[in-house]
Amino acid sequence: MLGWLCTLPYLGLFLDMTDEAVAVLGGQRLLAGEWPYRDWYTHLTPGSYVVSAAWLAVCGDSGLSLRLLAGLISSLTGLLVHACSLRVSARPSPQVYLPWLLWTTSGINEFPVYSYHWLASLATMAAFACCLGWVQQRTPRWAGALGVCQALAFWLLQSDGLAVGLMAAAVALRFRPSGGRWFVAGAGLASLLLWLPFLAWSDAIWHDNVALAQHLQFNRNPYSWHNLQEFLGHYAGLTQVRQPLFLLAAGSHAGLNALRYATFPLLLAAAVGLGLRQRRPLLEASGWCLLGWWLASMNRLTVPYLAFLNPGWSLLAGAVLASLPAAAWWVSAAACLELVGWSARTALRGQTFVYPVSTPAGVYWCDDPSTAAGVKALDSWLQRVPRSDSLLAFPYACYVYTVWHRPNPVRWDVLPPGLTDPAAFPAARARQPDWMIYLAPDAASVAADYLREPGQVAREWAETRDFMTEGYLLQAGGRDFGLFRRAAKPPAALP
Repeated sequence: MLGWLCTLPYLGLFLDMTDEAVAVLGGQRLLAGEWPYRDWYTHLTPGSYVVSAAWLAVCGDSGLSLRLLAGLISSLTGLLVHACSLRVSARPSPQVYLPWLLWTTSGINEFPVYSYHWLASLATMAAFACCLGWVQQRTPRWAGALGVCQALAFWLLQSDGLAVGLMAAAVALRFRPSGGRWFVAGAGLASLLLWLPFLAWSDAIWHDNVALAQHLQFNRNPYSWHNLQEFLGHYAGLTQVRQPLFLLAAGSHAGLNALRYATFPLLLAAAVGLGLRQRRPLLEASGWCLLGWWLASMNRLTVPYLAFLNPGWSLLAGAVLASLPAAAWWVSAAACLELVGWSARTALRGQTFVYPVSTPAGVYWCDDPSTAAGVKALDSWLQRVPRSDSLLAFPYACYVYTVWHRPNPVRWDVLPPGLTDPAAFPAARARQPDWMIYLAPDAASVAADYLREPGQVAREWAETRDFMTEGYLLQAGGRDFGLFRRAAKPPAALP
């Protein structure tokens, strides 16, 4: 309950809406009778869509409902972190609560929305707990449970399925527990059950979910000091700030992320080394498990994306601090610093996210008046577009479908140039949607995310916009943020 309550400050924030919308849109399409692979393209495995559909069917389709689900996922992940901490701890003491505290206060802070990434992290942390149980008790039932977690993790996200596979291999090779066949049986049977509804489209599953050369071509940003330097560059003028709350909140955010990113490989080595030296196999196993998780995620490990490994980092950070000389001092200092930082970040968030954004999914809050004004304009456009007309929102605008409850008329949820099969654009335009909404993101930030040249990105996006909107008339806004209507229909000017 405490873990869930700590997510309440994120309930109404208008942040990372596209990331949230990807899984939600799949759930909405499932409830509408559409199926992945048959009716829409996805490079993600279908687990998050099934979870989303089940939640929306039971709890309703609203922004509040989805953020409550994100809080539930976070709190359940915290329970698994604490369960692992109890196993890894050398002795019963209040120090075992530090990993749970670190996760609860900083866990989903970088992406405080419902996301398929957090669902996959939950499954991976369950596998982490099974690995420790397998090492400690060395019984086949833990191997079978680990196999089920492996199937579930892959069903939710491919990289996390790989992570669990690497965890299992590391534990099996290092500690030689019995039950390898149980792992294979558990993974095989669970995979068959989870994938059975989708086996009719096995060719598409292979092409879309396994052969990911096109997707991975630009989603390649491994762990490096360049990523840390770029992140810290956003805080270059922090020392000139004279507002104590802002300085404390921003300083704690920058410091915590920099510490987590910089110490990650050192923490892995420390866990394995201390585990060997102190003859604590569960601490050593934790280091090997997190190493497998880290390697499986190496394709994209920017500072924000490392947050999806935060459950494992929180566990090892607390366990290593509790293993040092004067452990009580180290643990107490870390807990106090993080509690102060979390309080400052929460207070500042309450003071800055004050601009309301009213949508059919509920009222959100922005920290930027121009963003609030833009969403207000978008809402006014959509109110004038008949629901009987088809509407395409691109390139990174699938939250238009989920927040305003509009069906997606094409097979793709997002259509970013360079990251999408070029054949997708003429195929999408051939559907001849009645309306198009183009929302151009910042080319510089896109270029930084995918290690490309900003000018090239800007040109590609402008060319794609012109191609997609050929034969359409601008009805409202501008070329980079505008509403277009197919010229075959008589234009209706909007404010």
